[in-house]
Amino acid sequence: MKMSIADFISVGKAGCNEPVSRITRDFILEEKGKGESSIFGSFQRVPARAAAMLNGTICHALDYDDTQFQYLGHPTVAVLPAVIAVSEKLDTSFSDVITSALLGVEVSCRIGLWLGQSHFEQGFHQTSTCGSIGSTIAVSHLLRLDREQTLNAIGLVSTRSSGLKSQFGTMGKPFHAGIAASNGVEAATLASKGFVSSKEGLDGPNGFSSTHNGGSNMEALNNIGEEFLFTNIHYKYHACCHGIHASLEALINLRQEHKIIPKNIKEVIISINPYYLNICTIARPRSGLEMKFSLSMTSALLLNDYNTASLETFSDKLCQSSLLKKFSEKIKIRTNLKVPKTASNVKIVLHRGQVFENYHDITNLTSVDQKANKLEKKISGILGQTVADRLWNELRSNKFNFADWMTQPL
Repeated sequence: MKMSIADFISVGKAGCNEPVSRITRDFILEEKGKGESSIFGSFQRVPARAAAMLNGTICHALDYDDTQFQYLGHPTVAVLPAVIAVSEKLDTSFSDVITSALLGVEVSCRIGLWLGQSHFEQGFHQTSTCGSIGSTIAVSHLLRLDREQTLNAIGLVSTRSSGLKSQFGTMGKPFHAGIAASNGVEAATLASKGFVSSKEGLDGPNGFSSTHNGGSNMEALNNIGEEFLFTNIHYKYHACCHGIHASLEALINLRQEHKIIPKNIKEVIISINPYYLNICTIARPRSGLEMKFSLSMTSALLLNDYNTASLETFSDKLCQSSLLKKFSEKIKIRTNLKVPKTASNVKIVLHRGQVFENYHDITNLTSVDQKANKLEKKISGILGQTVADRLWNELRSNKFNFADWMTQPL
């Protein structure tokens, strides 16, 4: 969780001046309200629910935050903003933040797996739908709700949860994380005041699972409290959709091993799971944001020596590059059900006829130390080495002040 907090802070600071961040922050500040919680990019404090919405949106603005593939979403960014906002309002301990956030992200992952692939394929975005339930559990724990109050909070958030995949590639997608965090604060707080809802809002007749095309994977609920899905968290080391990362890593391996240069490439054949066809295969992206969901353009960037770990690479200007557009036509995307969702098989064919192939699965990176090493490099690249070192030191000391980190400029 401390690694995810470090990731959250770094992508939040990097994304706090994105257009979606500025618009949402201006909207919140114009409303004014009771100064309860901190927000990225301003010293002004705002109501806890508003802070949760804004910070969730900001930290997902760059689509550079952590992912859990069983959950099919981004767990930390939907839960942690709610926990931070309410923690600051109540002045709770850092230990309470850690515990509540862990409960929330674990529930998000479980609910995401329980709702399953059918929920996602129907067009719902688990980051928002399941994240709302996770953030509600997290805030319910922070508020010390009893069983009855927690059930009311879950029932209430079941009727508030929303988020559609049609928003991918637009400002609507990062807003999904803000919706989830805000929903958690709202539902748990209302329940703490005696608000009553249906106890079957989540899984009963006409409840969330039956109306949102999910809830068939009952194995997802096994061994709760004994085995933890959140340990399978993955961090992004490229500033684009996580579904593209395996392909980029495979391309990096081939380029380094065979010293491949762009002008020698005839075509590139990338085989992915068909699951990603409607997620990150935008053939002709119109903006830097859409480019994050374009496997062909992102591959073209990497093979032409652009740094796909850099936020600046995914710009509107580069998206309109005629050279990159032409090169992206060499990228042929194929689907293969035998390729796992976390993997990719890549072939590079040179003009002279040589064919080089590489298979990469990003879940092979399972060691906490391995993840930490790569994550430290990412955060150093965003914040600078000195600031990144201070961030890690403060997290390890358990004396962490979220307000200091969110309000100070990058």
